[in-house]
Amino acid sequence: MPPIDLPAPREWGRLSFEEVVMNRNSVRTLGESALSLHELGQLLWAAYGHGKYGRTVPSAGACYPLVIYAVAESVENLEPGVYRYRSHQIEQIGGRVGGLYDYHAPAYLLLTVDNNNKIFTRYGRNRGERYAQMEVGHVAQNVVLQALALDLCTVVVGGFLGRRLQALLHISEYPICLIPVGRAA
Repeated sequence: MPPIDLPAPREWGRLSFEEVVMNRNSVRTLGESALSLHELGQLLWAAYGHGKYGRTVPSAGACYPLVIYAVAESVENLEPGVYRYRSHQIEQIGGRVGGLYDYHAPAYLLLTVDNNNKIFTRYGRNRGERYAQMEVGHVAQNVVLQALALDLCTVVVGGFLGRRLQALLHISEYPICLIPVGRAA
């Protein structure tokens, strides 16, 4: 399948940064109503897209070792499945997963680390892993804040079996963080 262009990201929202930070919270019970393709695209852009001066998050040595996946369960105008995000496009790499995690969400963002990225040759394995973990934190916070600005709910999940999730999604990168996204139940 050819890559799918995502709608252009919005550069201005209805809430100020201070309002979003003040109201940030984790929501573990999500409703089943579908996300729009624009909402998914906006979340992915906030995660690892391009802004005015480069990417939306900092990266040690501009290595950008993360690979971001979207697992769509219920996204308008998008076939359920596993998608890889790249340059504000998504490419389907797998079909419907079902039962991805305890949270029943219309979409999940999965943050993974590419263990073959140049960050590990440039900084060594230990420091490269530390820098990649820091980058995961930047991305996760952007997603959480963007979700709130879109009137969506989310929670950052780290308690899962990484190798099992890797096998379920048929991906080579190691999962670090799973972020279910939806509306309040």
